[in-house]
Amino acid sequence: MDATEIKQALIAIHPSLTLTLIAKEKGIALNTLSSVIHRRFVGKAAALTLCKILGKTPKEVFPDVPSYAIPVGTTEEAQAILKKRLSA
Repeated sequence: MDATEIKQALIAIHPSLTLTLIAKEKGIALNTLSSVIHRRFVGKAAALTLCKILGKTPKEVFPDVPSYAIPVGTTEEAQAILKKRLSA
């Protein structure tokens, strides 16, 4: 989906569902959201937020950004890996 399609899909959900509202609700800078949908910036958290709102997968919304489709691990998983590697 390009930026216009993303914005239209948000409006189709609700006319007041804008990037500004999403940015305020999620604590993400509006500029970050805008840059992500225009592909000027790679921001996985912002992209995944948009996908969740749209009810679509990252491959459907951002097929040209393969890194968004890679699953995100938890902080706890990362900490466990770090502890294991540092203790070896």
